[in-house]
Amino acid sequence: MNIVYSASDLYSSLAGISLTSLFINNKWADEINVYIMDNGISADNKKKLLALAKQFGRRICFFILPEKLLKTEINIQRWNISTFGRLFEASALPKNINKVIHIDCDTIIDGSLEPLWNVDMTGKAVGGAVECLSDRYKEMIGLSAAEHYINAGNIILNLDFIRKSGYEERFLSYIRKHAAMLTYVDQEVLNEVIPENEKVIVPLRFNSYSIIHYFTYDRLKQVRAVNSFCTEGEYNEAAASPVIIHYTNCFMEGTRPWIEGDRHPLKSRFDYYKSLSPWSDMSPWKDSRKANSRLLTKVLDYVPEAFICVFVGFIHGTVVPLKNQLVLKSKMRKSK
Repeated sequence: MNIVYSASDLYSSLAGISLTSLFINNKWADEINVYIMDNGISADNKKKLLALAKQFGRRICFFILPEKLLKTEINIQRWNISTFGRLFEASALPKNINKVIHIDCDTIIDGSLEPLWNVDMTGKAVGGAVECLSDRYKEMIGLSAAEHYINAGNIILNLDFIRKSGYEERFLSYIRKHAAMLTYVDQEVLNEVIPENEKVIVPLRFNSYSIIHYFTYDRLKQVRAVNSFCTEGEYNEAAASPVIIHYTNCFMEGTRPWIEGDRHPLKSRFDYYKSLSPWSDMSPWKDSRKANSRLLTKVLDYVPEAFICVFVGFIHGTVVPLKNQLVLKSKMRKSK
């Protein structure tokens, strides 16, 4: 298997904990080659990561963003250029690497990735689990409500197909044109540029992002104002038996398992693999949220779930799409 992570020095510890879980639960694999996109990882932390791989008889290679991205002048405002890195792994990695699984640092691999690695990617550019996202948002970026929108956190990339299809130039073109207007950054680029027939939808248990663990299937569809999503059975499997636990931000909690005071329903899985990793003595990170954000988390403990679903559903389904449309029109006027 070829596995790719992208990490800064700060997030190298999270990458290391995720890698620990990957190595423990995938001992069956004859070969696991890990490639880490180096966004400023210190020499000491690189040594720590290399020692971890050696402990399990695996190898790690570090690589940097391709020059075509680094030298491109893009108005990305508050975003770091490395945010778009996964879109350019086809040119950043050696040509003999045909396919990779890209995994975000904020994950725990709690099972075998063999089914994911063996997904047939013939004639496909990307494979991933669906994101539960407002139908109106999808329509706003040019997709139909029925089309699949992939969560880009944990994805299979067919590098050969991406190279042959010239996708990187198409990604760059889209970024140059829309950088100042992107809401979900690289994820939006991936879903807008790659057509539906070149995507493979994988089971949600391979990208069980946080909000899944706070709501039932019907409640989440209400919260996210969606009609087209995965099946209820697939959703329940992702909640009960996730293979990749993706600790994304969620308004219900506001923090994540490595931050002090976190109460994520699957925090124990993170703590377990952390205890087995070289970062077992890492202290919890400080909760740096503003006071109003912390207050919101406390208030939600006392608000009926039914009200939360109706209110947040209105925000996701009506307010946010309308706001995005107004911002988009304003930026388009200014760009003329």
